[in-house]
Amino acid sequence: MNEEVPEVCVSNFTIKYFPKKELDKINHRIEGIKRRASNKHIKYFKIKKYPITLNSNNEFPTENTKERVLRSIWKYSNVKGKYEDFVVSIQDVEVEKKSKVSYKFDYKKD
Repeated sequence: MNEEVPEVCVSNFTIKYFPKKELDKINHRIEGIKRRASNKHIKYFKIKKYPITLNSNNEFPTENTKERVLRSIWKYSNVKGKYEDFVVSIQDVEVEKKSKVSYKFDYKKD
């Protein structure tokens, strides 16, 4: 594991989400079913100037960090439903400002 000092980044990005119960249809092997399900169930919303912790490759340093950020954004959003009932991902991260974290980032704990 690379234990470099991560950076706090003020970022703009897109959140993509859809209900977990629709995952089979969205990943269906028949293209028509897949396309209809994707058009109907996959939703997006944009987040502007949100602080997130990233490494030098603009990736989350740990899966736990990513999970905490997604849960925090979910609470911040106006989407109805529990976070656990959706597949949620971050796309198109654009970093506006960045600076090294000023605390000891614990890769084992976080």
